[in-house]
Amino acid sequence: EQKLTFTCKTGSTVTDTTIFIAMETDYEDYALYYLCTTVKSSGDMYDNYVVARRSQTKEIPEKLKSSTKDLDMKPC
Repeated sequence: EQKLTFTCKTGSTVTDTTIFIAMETDYEDYALYYLCTTVKSSGDMYDNYVVARRSQTKEIPEKLKSSTKDLDMKPC
C-alpha cells in the first residue's frame, strides 16, 4: 500500500489534511486512489475515489472496472 499525506494551509493555518492511498495501478497508464480528507475546523471527514490516467481518455481502464463498479464514479 502506497500512502501520501497532503496538508493544505492558508498562511500557516492548516485547513485540511488528505491521505491518498494507491489502491491499484499498472505503473504505466492508470492508478486507482482512495482519498480521505479531514477538515481541521470541524473534524468532518470526506472520502473519494479517483482514477488517474496518463492517456487522454476519460474511460475507466478495463482492469479497474470490477474494482470501481459500485463506486458511482463520474468523469471530470
